[in-house]
Amino acid sequence: MRSFLGLAGYYRQFIANFSKIAEPLSPLTQKNKKFEWVDKQENSFQTLKDMSCDAPILALPEGPNDAVFYCDASNQNFSCVLMQRNKKHYLYGTKSVIYTDHKSLQYFFDHKELNMSQRRWIEFFSDYDCEIRYHPSKENVVADALSRKECMKPRRARAMGMKIHSSIKANILEA
Repeated sequence: MRSFLGLAGYYRQFIANFSKIAEPLSPLTQKNKKFEWVDKQENSFQTLKDMSCDAPILALPEGPNDAVFYCDASNQNFSCVLMQRNKKHYLYGTKSVIYTDHKSLQYFFDHKELNMSQRRWIEFFSDYDCEIRYHPSKENVVADALSRKECMKPRRARAMGMKIHSSIKANILEA
């Protein structure tokens, strides 16, 4: 929950009434508190998810300003986030910075002896004015969360043995 709220909070400036929407989820991040997931939390979670995937967050870039990207790759996925400040950006025709947690990508531009696959990547990037910079995984949370989306399996609650007292059972049956 902390991870989700952190990621959603990164885009809070684009989500109207973010704090009011996220309020039911905040207590779920506290230690020594009972984790209770009811309709209120589900609605809040779904609303934040929907609003995080809606305009202006997923808007087409425009303008002549520099672009900044954060990228991450796992075995199954690749994600890239175009960071926007005051204006949106086009990649083509603009200077851009690509942040990645793969330090080896920087070496492509510095070395002369590359294999065919690496040469194709250099050819692809040659159309763009971009610079690749190393950005550690721990700091690359936005792109990292997107690239690992399908890899993470949800945690499952284990069945626990418990006794139901007759008074509780009666209250449930009355309800």
